[in-house]
Amino acid sequence: MPEGSEKRLERRVVGAAEEALADHGFVSPIDVLCGLGWLHRSNVERCRRGRPARLEDVVFIEPAKIASAIRLLQTWAIELAVSASVRHGDTRYDELLMSGVDRQTARAHVRDDVASLLDAWRTPPPGSASVHTSGATG
Repeated sequence: MPEGSEKRLERRVVGAAEEALADHGFVSPIDVLCGLGWLHRSNVERCRRGRPARLEDVVFIEPAKIASAIRLLQTWAIELAVSASVRHGDTRYDELLMSGVDRQTARAHVRDDVASLLDAWRTPPPGSASVHTSGATG
């Protein structure tokens, strides 16, 4: 997939995932396929009842593009989980919450620290072989 198309798809996948997360507190590949407009909710219910028997019979997008969307969803989810782990384990975030600072303000306070740690982990030490990173942000 051309890089511009991949970036566009990444933005759309992340948008669909964030919308599902805000709506019902979790994200599934089905949520993303629906959010992308590739799968209609009524077809999800039909598949759950066994007609059609396969989801592939109602998603008319090339399999490679679906696979790319699912890979991008996985990358986003991993980045989100690692960011949360760093925020709680490697910053003053929990301390700020315990002192009465509201969640949004506490997150804003530690955002740069989280980003710096993640960037450091993505950047290979001088003289070492380079490491492939997704470039996803959280």
